[in-house]
Amino acid sequence: MSHAKQSSLTPVMRQYRRIKQKHPDKILFFRMGDFYEMFYEDAVEASRVLGIALTSRQAGVPMAGVPHHSATTYIRRLLEAGYTVAICEQLEGQASRTLMQRDVVRVITPGTVVEEEFLPGKAANHIAAAYVAGDICGVAWADVSTGEFMTTQDAKEALIDHILRVAPVELLLPEDYEDEALSEVLGGGCAVRRLPPWRFDAQTARNLLIQHFGVHDLSGFGLEGLDAAVAAAGALLQFLSETHRSVNHIKGIKVFRRDRCLVIDATTARALELVRTATGQSGEGTLLHVLDKTRTPMGSRLLRQWLLAPLVERAAIEARLDAVEELCEKQKLRTRLRELLQRIGDLERLITRVVVGRANARDLVHIASGLEVAALIKAALSDVESPLLKGAASSIEPAAEICEKIRSALVDSPPQTIKEGGLFRPHYNAELDRLREFAESSDRWLAEYERRLRRQTAIPNLKCGYNRLFGYYVEVPRSAAKRMPQEFRPVQTLKNAQRYTTAELKKFERESLGAKERACELEYELFCRLREEVAEYAPYVVRTAESVAELDCVAALAEVALQNNYTRPQIVDEPVLFARASRHPVLEQTCQFVPNDIDLDANERQILLVTGPNMAGKSTYIRQVALLVIMAQMGSFVPAEEARVGIVDRVFTRVGASDELFRGRSTFLVEMAETANILNNATPKSLVILDEIGRGTSTFDGMAIAWAVTEFLHERVRARTLFATHYHELTAIAHNLPRVRNLCVQVMEHQGKVVFLHKVVEGAAERSYGISVAEIAGVPREVTERAREVLAQLEAQTEYSDGAPRIPPPRKRPRQITLFDTESRLVEALREIDINNITPVEALLKLRQLRQLLGLD
Repeated sequence: MSHAKQSSLTPVMRQYRRIKQKHPDKILFFRMGDFYEMFYEDAVEASRVLGIALTSRQAGVPMAGVPHHSATTYIRRLLEAGYTVAICEQLEGQASRTLMQRDVVRVITPGTVVEEEFLPGKAANHIAAAYVAGDICGVAWADVSTGEFMTTQDAKEALIDHILRVAPVELLLPEDYEDEALSEVLGGGCAVRRLPPWRFDAQTARNLLIQHFGVHDLSGFGLEGLDAAVAAAGALLQFLSETHRSVNHIKGIKVFRRDRCLVIDATTARALELVRTATGQSGEGTLLHVLDKTRTPMGSRLLRQWLLAPLVERAAIEARLDAVEELCEKQKLRTRLRELLQRIGDLERLITRVVVGRANARDLVHIASGLEVAALIKAALSDVESPLLKGAASSIEPAAEICEKIRSALVDSPPQTIKEGGLFRPHYNAELDRLREFAESSDRWLAEYERRLRRQTAIPNLKCGYNRLFGYYVEVPRSAAKRMPQEFRPVQTLKNAQRYTTAELKKFERESLGAKERACELEYELFCRLREEVAEYAPYVVRTAESVAELDCVAALAEVALQNNYTRPQIVDEPVLFARASRHPVLEQTCQFVPNDIDLDANERQILLVTGPNMAGKSTYIRQVALLVIMAQMGSFVPAEEARVGIVDRVFTRVGASDELFRGRSTFLVEMAETANILNNATPKSLVILDEIGRGTSTFDGMAIAWAVTEFLHERVRARTLFATHYHELTAIAHNLPRVRNLCVQVMEHQGKVVFLHKVVEGAAERSYGISVAEIAGVPREVTERAREVLAQLEAQTEYSDGAPRIPPPRKRPRQITLFDTESRLVEALREIDINNITPVEALLKLRQLRQLLGLD
């Protein structure tokens, strides 16, 4: 910062510099009268981000400002852009006769806000911390607005998956940790803050957590032995303590364990468009948008968690399904419950603002209203049968005592501010009533005084008024000034009027303003006391909020099930997946959808090879299978006439990839990395979705890789797999591998045109219809006609079909692979590769070496 010399600065600018030096990495909102001013680099940056005028002060110092009454809008925009804002206020009293005392009273970061005006409506507002030690990572995250606090420890490779699942708006990292891949996936949607490495010391973090929670050790939280998770959690808690006066509303910490939920990594969540579309947009086009019929912000946040971390315990899944089924069957109960939920508000965030001392009177009134509605919900659920509904109802704490306190104290519609009076009902406090009465009588006295002066001076348009500079005054036109008595002392001359004061008026001012100020001060004191009393009930309110959120989720899932004609899935332990007339839950909202059956069984029909032309529906079919599993295990009914789902531990997807040139990664490299992740981590309980493999390289290489991957999944992994492919020759593998089946998407040719029936049936597709699809896409007719000529020549000259080599199905091991060259002529077999007792990957390397020897690469 290239500031002017200290000696040339005014006292207020020297004060600014002293305060700014304590907050060099923040945008400093420096209160000066009715504006927050910014100077130097802060002013330049703020003018660019906020689109406000950039002016200059003395010596050319850049300056920009925003009105204090509308500062919230500008602060929110800075937070959304990833900045941290320090609020420097004018303090009561004077340090000297010329300089107002000022100091920073609040530091606001994107992940630490609790005020409603700064928070996203239904979405969580997570701040996270990540720490990597060797091949282990620890991730902790919190939503300060609700008191949620969680941590996890996992393999380093899972770091990005956790970060993308949590979707923090702010991320804390050690200064000495660099991860190019993490930086790239975060993009500009997350503010990254670097902290000294010692802030992530495990022992320091452990001591901090123990002290905060008031426990002897962390074993009760399941954190013993999870040093990386503890390090991240401790660093995060310390940062929150520095930005908030109190974090006492964070009462505990939970450990997230991936082995206790269906694992959905970042690649899968993106490919299936669970919470964001392929273009990165939330809302319409995602599965969450279809399922989220919740009525409360709390329920919406919880439903997102259910979707991204479905259950793997059968009993827990059945409990949710039982609750959804009961609400489906009991229409009046469901309707009544959803009507009540609509009125309950965001209890989680309301009570948090109370605990951290940032709630206003309206927040307290809303808490009382919410708890009263919660009591009605509890009563409405008195006759339910499912354990989940019973448990949630029993956990609701109406807290009638605190509701009564709030109702008896505060007016029904209190003002937004809490320091200007008007909060409390009459007769709540005797001293407040006395001060109010005096203030009201003062208004009557001033009106009578004005009438008396008009009679005394014979000036009919004489009036009394008040401003902050001169206090109470008497104003008359300039033309009548000569008629004013001598005891009237002039205090201000205007263009057309003269203002005066008197000893009697000054005495009234001292008494009147003293009463009004004291009344406002007393109301503020009474409100703070009431807010502290409400804060003592926080555990009950939090428990009620959690129960209400759970009820909201199951009620929403019941509503969706009825609206969209879903059915309850049968959850089994066997490695099967069957659905009759299943549908894609998102696409059926926007088009006439053709249902299809699903029949997977790890013991008999483990791998389904799906062939057919582009646009026929292969990708849609395999994706809808994955969505059905996720919906079933999160406790939702599914879009099918009948479904039987064997519990899945993880869903893997390998679908269309694009170049990542900024990381030096081609489409093919991305594709192979995702494939490697599947082959290395899938288990017999996993579900694997493959949408083309090997397209990014030559036909021979791609075919060989696809073939070897299929064998590996069949022989080694044994996971239930759907594999959509254009390599029709791959379908021959079904003759050799007993658990592989061929499916194809039906196509009808009519008058030279291709009609896609979108129906999946047993068998292999005969052709790709690529040229027909090109015609549909609008490729010029001259090009497609020439393409047909070339295709006919290739088919006549070679044993290829659609330009791809026909590879005979391999015999049972030990087997031999015979190569054909790419110049469309059969070559004499040069070498036989005995791949008995070697892995598919080693076999691919041998194939590659042979191709190089032949000069084919």
